[in-house]
Amino acid sequence: MNGCLTECPPIIIFGFARPGSLRLVFDRVREARPSKLFIVLDYPREGRVDDLEGWTESKKIFEGVDWSCEVKRNYATKNMGCRDRIQSGLSWAFEHVDRLMILEDDCVPDPTFFRFCGDLLERYKDDTRVGMIAGCDEHFHVKEIDYFGDSYYFDRFSSIWGWATWRRAWLLNDTRMTYWPEFKKRFELMDGVFRNKLTTRYFKGFMNEWYLRTSGTWDGVWQATMYRQSMLCIHPTVNLISNYGCGVSSREESRSGATRCAKRSNPWDRRPTVSMKFPLIHPMTMMPHIISERQRFLDAGEIKPWWRWLVWGLKRKLRCMIKAVKK
Repeated sequence: MNGCLTECPPIIIFGFARPGSLRLVFDRVREARPSKLFIVLDYPREGRVDDLEGWTESKKIFEGVDWSCEVKRNYATKNMGCRDRIQSGLSWAFEHVDRLMILEDDCVPDPTFFRFCGDLLERYKDDTRVGMIAGCDEHFHVKEIDYFGDSYYFDRFSSIWGWATWRRAWLLNDTRMTYWPEFKKRFELMDGVFRNKLTTRYFKGFMNEWYLRTSGTWDGVWQATMYRQSMLCIHPTVNLISNYGCGVSSREESRSGATRCAKRSNPWDRRPTVSMKFPLIHPMTMMPHIISERQRFLDAGEIKPWWRWLVWGLKRKLRCMIKAVKK
């Protein structure tokens, strides 16, 4: 494994119908040469020729394991959707191993991502304060914040553009969020995480959508588990993942064409990676980096002046009214 002192931990790759970026991801995994590889593939939607073409090419890529490796495949026989496919795939893989590095088909890792995750998966394997290890730095503030020379820091926000976790953490994840009706009564206690009541309500609204399944994202359900269990996320101080989907799912991209991502003005689109230096310099404390957390909100536009919240709320209500009329 690239620069790694020990054997590469197990890796799971998720695919659907985006062979272009999947090939890049798979080539990096081939370089890492894990001894255990889990492959999860969703099935094309009925009547979608573009899905079928992309799925066929993705399946060919997944058949190209040419190194000594124990391979387990989980191919859906009907379309499950992103949320159910990824959640079920992770639960299936954790029946076989106690730790995983997780890559979707649009998350192209830097070669040092594997050692970074491997070293920390071992270091924090029994530390229940830590829920996951992120490979992507989603912010634009690294040079503006003092990380004291450490290789990584802790905060309370997950990033799933290339990440790793343990079975012990994933088993805490209630994929149906059955706890939410009771948890939302206490959600205002999260003010300390979200900085103010407006932002807290903003996230409370999202979490209610995840519970009601009006939003198809799976990662929000995992984020809710991180909040509920008060688990920390490890973030590298350099970016180790280049996202080729820039927030657009493979389903959307297969429908609109592979050029959609390149045409959008998105600051996260294909951000360059920077190799991690080893040996890692570990933080002296496990406190969440609250300055970095605040900057994360600012970068994402989630801390807004009151008038922007008003505009956002009106737009949101208008969209709901339009949907109701269409029904």
